[in-house]
Amino acid sequence: MIVHDVLRLFFDSFLNCTDGPFTIPPAGEYLRGLDTAFSAAIVAASLLFFTTLSLAVLHVVYVHTYVTHSYRRGFVLFLAGTAPFVSALSLTAMFIPRIWFLAHLLGFLYFSMALWVIICLLMHIVDGRHLVVKKMIESSATINVQTPPFCCCFPCLPKLEMEAKKIRFCELMVLQSPCIRLVATIISLILYFEYQSGAFFALKLLDFIALPSLLIGIYGTHILVTTVSKLVRDSISERCSINHAFRMS
Repeated sequence: MIVHDVLRLFFDSFLNCTDGPFTIPPAGEYLRGLDTAFSAAIVAASLLFFTTLSLAVLHVVYVHTYVTHSYRRGFVLFLAGTAPFVSALSLTAMFIPRIWFLAHLLGFLYFSMALWVIICLLMHIVDGRHLVVKKMIESSATINVQTPPFCCCFPCLPKLEMEAKKIRFCELMVLQSPCIRLVATIISLILYFEYQSGAFFALKLLDFIALPSLLIGIYGTHILVTTVSKLVRDSISERCSINHAFRMS
């Protein structure tokens, strides 16, 4: 009984601060009933969205101009689309409140996929995992696990020896995040379409259960980015030097 009450406190009361059952109004009714404060908030959010969209268009132009490799261009464009995509979902949910849950699910799913795209881009730049390990071993580099979001506060953690299986394990840490998020999204949609507002408790509980997966994915991304970043900079500098020498000749 106590456990049930605690779960209700965290997943039910926090979700619904009204005194009883509530229904989300249709978009037309909702917009007609807005007060000045909410209207100003929507206007401000719209301005922020169009600013984000303008920057995204500028990013796309730069990417198409300066990134010539098709795979890398695709990866970078996907990452550049994160902010405008999430902003568009958030703004749409502000105008049409009944789709707030769908916007929430799609935003988290896109972000989880973006973590894996970052790793794909890194590995593509440095020509694969095995070449990373080979070059890092030659430079006597190690794997630093003292990275955000939570392990940077534990300075006693050791630096791991560079091995291909450890790099692969870090990749799997990142890959599991979009996979689990996709499963959680499908289950959430099934629950929502079947039970509507009666599924809110189960949906928030499922969200809470899937949260460690996202944190592990972020942690794995930080480890790999920290480990491979110097190699990526060296690889890009070397290629830029080769291209410059080729143009000069």
